[in-house]
Amino acid sequence: MQEVTIPCPDCKTYIPMEVKGLISGVQFTCPNCGANIGLAKDSKPLVQDTLSKFDQIKKDVGEK
Repeated sequence: MQEVTIPCPDCKTYIPMEVKGLISGVQFTCPNCGANIGLAKDSKPLVQDTLSKFDQIKKDVGEK
């Protein structure tokens, strides 16, 4: 999976994270303010399903 960034909900600094780690329950820490960011347990199935669909779309259009 790929690395992405999301804005910190507290200070808006972009936090680098790996999608695979996020799905597996890893929490990421904002390098600026120290806020911990993680995926809510209830959101995990939705995120996994969305990523699977996105991967299928990439395959359908010929990207690797």
